[in-house]
Amino acid sequence: MVEHYVAHQLDHHRMADQKVQARLARYQINNSGVDLSQSVNSAHGKYIYNLHLVMVNVERWVEIRDEILGKLKNMIIAVAQKNNYRLSAAGIFPDHIHVTLGCSINTSPREVALGYLNNLAYAWGMKPIYQASYYVGTFGEYDTGVIG
Repeated sequence: MVEHYVAHQLDHHRMADQKVQARLARYQINNSGVDLSQSVNSAHGKYIYNLHLVMVNVERWVEIRDEILGKLKNMIIAVAQKNNYRLSAAGIFPDHIHVTLGCSINTSPREVALGYLNNLAYAWGMKPIYQASYYVGTFGEYDTGVIG
């Protein structure tokens, strides 16, 4: 599922220049070892809490420098490791980023989004590169047989 998501995002956001497309492919995160369809155990039960986070560059500014794309990829991974997020995929594109991850039930979507926005700004040298808003949505498997 994760491989399909990253490949789909690269095709959906296809660049006119094949060299740029190949460059972007090097910075995509595809963690096939993380299965976000699996529930997580807590002291209070089992849960699935997955987020799809999208952050857009201010004024859709386009960035394709290897130095910056590498810093963004490394920071996305570092934030996930620091917060024990289960990072499954990240699509890093010239003017926006998609991230899919599993979170702790104690962390709000807002905390996740602001944590990423702040840390990615740090990777840019504390510049306000991303819009002050973000998109975040939940997703996951749901067995309707558990109700009723």
